[in-house]
Amino acid sequence: MDTLPFLLAAVSAVLHAFWNATLKTSRDAGACIMAAGTLQGLVFLPCFVWLAPWGALEAALPFALLSALIHIAYRLLLSRALQTGALSQAYAVARSAPLLVALGGVYLFGETIGPAAWAAMGAAVLGVGVLHARELRALLGRRGEPGAWSGPCWAFLTMLSVAAYTLSDDAGVQRMEPAPYMFLFTALSSGLYLAPLPLTLRGRDRLNGILEAWRGERKHVLTVAFFEPLSYALILSAFTLAPAGTVSAVRLLSVPVAAAIGIWRFKEPAGGLRLAGAALVAAGAAALKLAN
Repeated sequence: MDTLPFLLAAVSAVLHAFWNATLKTSRDAGACIMAAGTLQGLVFLPCFVWLAPWGALEAALPFALLSALIHIAYRLLLSRALQTGALSQAYAVARSAPLLVALGGVYLFGETIGPAAWAAMGAAVLGVGVLHARELRALLGRRGEPGAWSGPCWAFLTMLSVAAYTLSDDAGVQRMEPAPYMFLFTALSSGLYLAPLPLTLRGRDRLNGILEAWRGERKHVLTVAFFEPLSYALILSAFTLAPAGTVSAVRLLSVPVAAAIGIWRFKEPAGGLRLAGAALVAAGAAALKLAN
């Protein structure tokens, strides 16, 4: 893997863990992330109109629209996963999509990934499992308790949404430059989410929640609104330089970063398995840098 896409994915990983930790500290993660998404849409729509390569719109629009819909689901699922589980646990499961992305890239888009890269991706994903082996054992021990699997289930659904929008966006940035493409799907996502809300009582409650998040947690909203698209813009740029699966696997570096934040900020338990898992994730990412 070349140096530039590796560095883009690695920096994105750190930024992604940071804004997820910020979201975890908000009083209402769902309202916070939707307020951030609304702000992004208001800013990105004129940016798209200004920068848009209109000749590429017809080819990229189906993927941008699909990505917009999936991103709505992703934000709702992520907020539930963070509200019902520990940061490190929910985050690790939600980000464990690289192998799915790699398989999709190979079979849907004809991307080529060598044996060494497959092995490195496998090591990184295995590292995620080792990193959270303690939580998995505890979860299995509580499998009969009501609500024990709620957080992991939301995180697993988040992982599927991550794999889906990654594949859609991998195809989208092959048809339109990363910046205008991100402006397009973000504006579409905000519009599709907000348009029907005033029509129902529950929708009005969600709108009130978004406004309350802006009034009461403006710092959180602005942090998420800025760092979420910045981290993803780096990934979209990396998609144009390397297969989506390997880029997503390098982004797994965010998992040990999130685990470190969880230990430091939220007093989540540490131990030898966490260190071993973090080392395995880092080793897998480093191997991807060396793999062709």
